[in-house]
Amino acid sequence: MKRVMTVTGLLSALLMMMLLVGGRTIYGWFTDQSRQDNTLSVGMNEVEIEEEFPDPELKPGEKIKKEVTFTNTGRGPMYVRACCLFSSKEAEEGARLLMGSSRWELAEDGYYYYTDIVNPKERTEVLLYGLTWESEEEITDFDLTVYTESVQAAGHENSREAFAHLMEREEGQEK
Repeated sequence: MKRVMTVTGLLSALLMMMLLVGGRTIYGWFTDQSRQDNTLSVGMNEVEIEEEFPDPELKPGEKIKKEVTFTNTGRGPMYVRACCLFSSKEAEEGARLLMGSSRWELAEDGYYYYTDIVNPKERTEVLLYGLTWESEEEITDFDLTVYTESVQAAGHENSREAFAHLMEREEGQEK
């Protein structure tokens, strides 16, 4: 009898050890954890306006060189749009812009949209070659400001779609 109790005790102890070891293994199997940290960086658009403008005296009928291009100095591909703003209504009516490449398309909103993606360190084709003064009226000093905007190209088929999406998002945030 004593022998049966010893064997039973040993078997019970062995069974308990197996349950403990097996239970911990099974518990570990179902509760395993791992961690992976992901560092994300935000894309940033940077556009440099490059302009060749010798600043000559403007006379009626003469062409003045004002060559304007844009370079992507950011880290990702982007679309670019630009507009040309005169400092006065008289200047806008008297001057005629000599537009550059056909890759720039004028839209109803007054912006010229560059049709190609501009990759990092790439330059657009010429937006503007210069201007002439078409009016016979006296020319007064004026400024011609070239304004540009850019948007990341990822996820968009073309420049107009990319800027339309950006405008929709900005309008949604204002509400």
